[in-house]
Amino acid sequence: MCGTAYLQSAGHVCPLGGSTARPEDGIEGAVIDDRYRIDKMLSKGGMGMVYKATHTVLDKPLAFKVMLQPQDEAARQRFLLEAKLAVQVRHRNIVDVVDFGVLSTNQPFLVMEFLVGQTLAELIEQGPIPPARMCFLAAQVACGLGEVHRKGIVHRDLKPAKHGFRR
Repeated sequence: MCGTAYLQSAGHVCPLGGSTARPEDGIEGAVIDDRYRIDKMLSKGGMGMVYKATHTVLDKPLAFKVMLQPQDEAARQRFLLEAKLAVQVRHRNIVDVVDFGVLSTNQPFLVMEFLVGQTLAELIEQGPIPPARMCFLAAQVACGLGEVHRKGIVHRDLKPAKHGFRR
C-alpha cells in the first residue's frame, strides 16, 4: 500500500502498484502524515469513524477520528472547534487530543490518546451496577464535566456508548 488515504466511499489504485481499494476498506492499513498507521476501525458515528492507530516512530497506540466526508464548511469548522476545545481541557477523566490534520481527501482528523477499558454502555449491558460503583463512575463523569464547564465549554453529546473508564 502506498500510504495515501482516500475518501472511504471512493475506490483507488495505488500509484506504486496494487489492487483497487474497495469502499468498505476505509483507511485501515494507511500511514497518515508518515507517522500514524491506521490499524483497525473501532466505531462509526453520524459524523465520523474512530480507528485504533499506532504512532509509527514512538510505537504508541492512539485513537484516530476521521470525518466521514469532507461535508460542508460549517461541519468542518465544528470538527476543528471540537479539536481546539478539547486541547484546552487537561483532566484525567477527559481524553487528551494530541493532533489535528486534514487528509488528502479533505477529511479532517483528530488524534487522541487511546484508552483501554469499557464504555459505560458496555458496563450497563453486563447487568445491574452496584450503587457504590455507580456513584464512583458518576463522580468521574461529573469531575470531567466540571473541568469542561470551568473552561466555558458545554458538552452536547454525552452518552454511555461514548464514555469509557480507564482501568
